[in-house]
Amino acid sequence: MTKIKDKSMKIKVKSVIRHVSLLVLFITLTAPAHSDENTAIGALGTLWPESGILHLSGTPGTSISSIEVKPEDSVLQGTVLARLSNRPLLEAELRAVQTEYEILVSDHTHNRRILRLVLDNNTVHLKRADMSLQKYLKLSLNAQVTTLREQKQNTLRDARHALNVSEAKIEQELAAFGLNKKKLELQIKTSQLSLRSSEIVAPFDGMVIDIPGKVGASSSTGVIVFADISKMMVKCEVYEGDIGKIKMGQKATISGKSLKDDIEGDVVQIGREIDVARRVATLWVSLKNSEDASQYIGMEVSVSINP
Repeated sequence: MTKIKDKSMKIKVKSVIRHVSLLVLFITLTAPAHSDENTAIGALGTLWPESGILHLSGTPGTSISSIEVKPEDSVLQGTVLARLSNRPLLEAELRAVQTEYEILVSDHTHNRRILRLVLDNNTVHLKRADMSLQKYLKLSLNAQVTTLREQKQNTLRDARHALNVSEAKIEQELAAFGLNKKKLELQIKTSQLSLRSSEIVAPFDGMVIDIPGKVGASSSTGVIVFADISKMMVKCEVYEGDIGKIKMGQKATISGKSLKDDIEGDVVQIGREIDVARRVATLWVSLKNSEDASQYIGMEVSVSINP
């Protein structure tokens, strides 16, 4: 009977020990890891271009008429990536305004030449009328005829008036031309801007990542996926208890299964907002060497932030 009791006691002790061990293991696994000041802080991150990934689209209501690039193409800022269906109409509108501008300039040049000839002719008439009157006034009063003198004076006044009218017409022509010229120049600029909207161009030097758009399809649903992969970064998630130990400029090491070698980087931004549900904060690490990382946009990597 004593042996049975001892055996039962041993079983109970072993059961208690087993439960205690399981409890310790559970606490160990579920308790958040706290890094001391001399231990690197670990985090998971995603490789991402510093300037982000752009999904370039066209003007609503247009379709894709042509795609000028292919995936993996490296292009310079301003390179045409795709053209839209409204381009022919916008080109015609621009040509019409430019033609109207050319006609305006031609008409103005012609009108100004004619008005200048009239002005020169009236200037000559004024000089002749003035000379004729002055010559007649030099005669003695007995030799002058009142009617003839008044006629010559009227001729001079008429010539002066005609000259003034000519000058006013030239000023009027210049003012009207200047106003219409500015109006058409504004219309040309507006048409040029509209024409540019019929093309999707590279906003900066970068690479065509993907081309989800197809010729004939709507351009507003996404045409080109574009990014500058020359500068890569890692977007990390760090346990909230460790975020206060991280400083701007702190060194970090990035590693991943597909990366040839570990990549060094610097902490360039620390997020202020904590994800309450997941108890993590976000920070960004800029990479010193982006060549290898640029091959794996969106890949998950391990980040070790050095103490």
